[in-house]
Amino acid sequence: MKKLVLIAFLYVCTQPAFAQSQVCRLLKDIPHSLKTIKDSAHRIFHSATDACVYQLMDSLENRFIKTHKKEYLVCLDSICWNSSPDVQEKHSDTALFYGSFKPFIDYLYNNGDTINCLEINLEYGFGFETIEDPNDLYDAKKRFNNFIKEQQNENKFPDGEKRFIELIRQRIVTLTLDDKQ
Repeated sequence: MKKLVLIAFLYVCTQPAFAQSQVCRLLKDIPHSLKTIKDSAHRIFHSATDACVYQLMDSLENRFIKTHKKEYLVCLDSICWNSSPDVQEKHSDTALFYGSFKPFIDYLYNNGDTINCLEINLEYGFGFETIEDPNDLYDAKKRFNNFIKEQQNENKFPDGEKRFIELIRQRIVTLTLDDKQ
């Protein structure tokens, strides 16, 4: 009985370390590890919070911005839903939005009947940006709205996607920029 308890204790104690070392291996093996990341996020990322997790997320984000390959966003979304709150908060940024607007919006629009995790983090990201410089709220709102208009002029979005972009714009302006004025 003592051996069984000891084995169970050791198993529980080593899980976060195992998950962290596994994340480092996945990071080194991108793009070959994308299927494992997507399919195993619920087991790997719920407790892993080390530097490899953040590096992996940054790598997936940068690869999507460069290639516009949806598989990188699928992995990011899977990590987002299955990671610890610390990891989710770290990934609350706007790089995907500004760095690759059309493919990012296409992904959000086409992959969810409900709000997905990347969309939620986008809204938080704009909130964090405005917290950094509360005196710059008017300019932040103006930059954001101008960016949306520029993107809609440059890209031909179907009517449904235009309404979706407007909903995102309204939520971000209402939740982040208007509340602080």
